[in-house]
Amino acid sequence: MDAETEGRGNPSGPSMQTQRPVPNPNDFVLWSFFNAMFCNPFCLGFIALVFSVKARDKKIAQDPAGAKTFGKTAKHLNIAALSLGILSYILLIVLLVVIYVNALQYTRARDCKVQGDVEGAQRHGNRARVLNIIFTILIAVGVVCVISIIFIALLQSRV
Repeated sequence: MDAETEGRGNPSGPSMQTQRPVPNPNDFVLWSFFNAMFCNPFCLGFIALVFSVKARDKKIAQDPAGAKTFGKTAKHLNIAALSLGILSYILLIVLLVVIYVNALQYTRARDCKVQGDVEGAQRHGNRARVLNIIFTILIAVGVVCVISIIFIALLQSRV
């Protein structure tokens, strides 16, 4: 073999070097930025953004293991932030509707009482009391959901 064909024809020749591809872990920067701007309960979106930037720094520094760790933490924080943000918006809308209807029932009860309609006043007063119970239950469910999501996020970040 001459020197010209030695590098091309022989795969074990000195000119053929096989490099293993470096894994490219996700850093979730855009998702973290979205959560930091729009879904940021308990500053989880901002904390996720910090971990995403750290993951990107590790990726640039050619440390895929560190980038994967920070990226995984950012992912779990983003899931928690988005879940809590959506839950907060839904809970806020439902609570505003319940408060509005509750105030309307109290107003109707007062108007019926002024007009001398005792049955109407009792009926609207009972509806307002039921709405107060629903309001209290919704607050309790919201608090339990928030605590559960934070607990799950903390457990997932330790795995």
